Amino acid sequence: HWESSRTRRQQLSFAKWVHSLEHSGSRVLVVELGAGEAVPTVRRTSEMLAKRLGGTLLRINPRDSHIPHGIRGLSLACGAL
Repeated sequence: HWESSRTRRQQLSFAKWVHSLEHSGSRVLVVELGAGEAVPTVRRTSEMLAKRLGGTLLRINPRDSHIPHGIRGLSLACGAL
């Protein structure tokens, strides 16, 4: 049995944080370390945040460092440690 209340609280907290960034005028850098194509949820979230917040995505991954067209970013094809 999955207890969804904790997950829901975390989702609401994350959404509030993103909303606050959207209205803060802050410059945003999304740093993604080692999330290859086998971890699409992390990659999609990083891309969504960079695009939605008008920020920059820094993607560091030795094999899957490419950044899709339309997203401002810098890709480094190397290890993150």
